[in-house]
Amino acid sequence: MHKSVIGLQGEEHVTEFLVKQGYSILKRNYQKRFGEIDIIATQGHTIAFIEVKRRQSNRFALSQVINPTKQRKIGLTAKSYISENPSDQPVNYRFDVALVQPNIGDPEQSMHIEYIQNAFTISHW
Repeated sequence: MHKSVIGLQGEEHVTEFLVKQGYSILKRNYQKRFGEIDIIATQGHTIAFIEVKRRQSNRFALSQVINPTKQRKIGLTAKSYISENPSDQPVNYRFDVALVQPNIGDPEQSMHIEYIQNAFTISHW
């Protein structure tokens, strides 16, 4: 299966997971010249910018999965989204990561999702 198809399947699983957790999905695959955010979702007065990573094993630390360069690109893209979509109410922002893995031990659940709120922060925000 092509890598982009696998990535989209992972994003679809995370989207379903978020909706079940009470999130509203604002955008998927939001792109700007400097980067892309996989999912932008809101829960209460918080907007979450979510990076989805599909991996085959948990051998890698989060810092290896989302490196500082990727974090900076996500931050720039988030700033662009915020400026294009101003809110008339106070809003909190955070950067989350969803790690998606095939769930080999449970055929009823095809994917295991590890969802990490506030996975990283952006300085000079």
